[in-house]
Amino acid sequence: MNNKYYIDLHVLTTSLFIILLENNNDIRKVSFQELGKFRKILDEEAKNNDVEFVYLLSRDETIKFFCDNRDTFYHDDDDSIKLRDGITPFHLISDRCYLPLDALLVIISDNVINKTLDMMNLKKTEEPKKEIDYYINELKTRIDEYASNMEYEKCIELRGKFKELLYLEKYFSSNKKKKVLS
Repeated sequence: MNNKYYIDLHVLTTSLFIILLENNNDIRKVSFQELGKFRKILDEEAKNNDVEFVYLLSRDETIKFFCDNRDTFYHDDDDSIKLRDGITPFHLISDRCYLPLDALLVIISDNVINKTLDMMNLKKTEEPKKEIDYYINELKTRIDEYASNMEYEKCIELRGKFKELLYLEKYFSSNKKKKVLS
């Protein structure tokens, strides 16, 4: 394998929740067992794309994950990961912005999405999809609003989301395909 990437619990959890939220807004909790199954789906797709994921998963990493992300996730009494109220896929996008393009493309591939939804006994949403340009323009508008109100911390928070979307837009426009997102 030529390309090896490190994936921590944060990226793994965020990626699973993005898929679930984009296809069923009611799912805000996943078990560690479901996370393990999702990991196997990613490994299979990565192998098919000549990519290898090395997972940084340990007790210490799990404790760090819950401490560092307490505004987004929390550990439920039934030993599952829950997403806090009000968190949407839009909030989670920036959590994967540091990934190289080939790793990100594995995670967002239709094959991974379909297998994940099958694993969770869900169907893909039939809602109309929005093109990447829609999200980029929406982010630009929000960043401009925050900048004009001198809310620079909020601008910085949106920067990672903006970076990931531009990254994907560049890839798909160079391949003469338009990727649509939920």
